[in-house]
Amino acid sequence: MSVITLESAIGVKMIIDKKEWRLPKPVSNRPGYDMEYYRVYLGNYFGNMNIKKFLDNEKLYDSLLIMRKEESPIQWELRVKTTLQSLLSQKEYSIYHTFCLFAGYGEVEFDKSYHEYYRSKIHKNNLAICFRCWKPFQVNEIKPTKSYHHVWHKFIELIEVKDMMQRHWDQECSDPLSDLGRARVKQQAFDKFKENDPIGVYCNKLRPSLNKYQDSVRDEPHSSTPNILFISSRYAKQPKGTALRLRDGTVIMISN
Repeated sequence: MSVITLESAIGVKMIIDKKEWRLPKPVSNRPGYDMEYYRVYLGNYFGNMNIKKFLDNEKLYDSLLIMRKEESPIQWELRVKTTLQSLLSQKEYSIYHTFCLFAGYGEVEFDKSYHEYYRSKIHKNNLAICFRCWKPFQVNEIKPTKSYHHVWHKFIELIEVKDMMQRHWDQECSDPLSDLGRARVKQQAFDKFKENDPIGVYCNKLRPSLNKYQDSVRDEPHSSTPNILFISSRYAKQPKGTALRLRDGTVIMISN
C-alpha cells in the first residue's frame, strides 16, 4: 500500500459533533490546532501517512509562531518571512499553518514524541501572517457550518481551513484566493489606473488627428460643434496633434 503524502492531508475539514465517538471534541475552532484531535483523525482516515514527516513539519512552523516580548507584528513578520518562504518553496506544508502562520505564546517542548506533542497557546491578539500578501492580519472568529455526511447518514458541523481566511482574502489581502477578493483587487487596480489617467487617454478611444474628427462631424448632418480643449503634450504625454474624444463629446487637442 502506498504512503499517503502530507500534501494530500492538507485542508482536511474539522468535524465538530458532541455525539460523534470516532473523533474527540476539539479544544479550538481552528482546524489543525488540536494535536490530539488530528492524531485520531489522521489515524482514522490517513493511517498510512508518514507520521514522522507530519510531526517534523508542524514543529518547524510552530518554532516560528512565537511572538517575542516587545516584538511588533511587523518585526515578527520580517523575522520569520524568509524561513517561511523557504519551507513553502520546498513544499514543506503544515496542517495547521496552511494559508498563514498563526501567532502563539508560551513554551513548546519540541523534543516530545508524536503522541505527546502539543502546540503553544493561541496568542490573545489573534494575529497571523498571510502566505499570499505576507502581511500580519487579525484572524476572524468563525462558526461551523452544517453539512450532510453521506457515510454517517446525518448532518454534522464542519469547519474548513479556508473559512478562517475568508474575511482577510475578501477585504484586505493583495493576492487573495477568494472570488470576491480577486474582484476587489481588480477594481482597486482599475481605480488607480484611472487616477493616473485623468484625461482618459487610455480609457477612451484615441483619435489620430483633429482633421479626421472634423471630417466625420461634417458627415453627420445633426451633429453639433464639439467643445475643444487644448493641453500641452508635456502633461498629456502624447505627441503634438493627437486628438482625444471624451464620453461627453469634448475633444482634447494635444498642443506644444
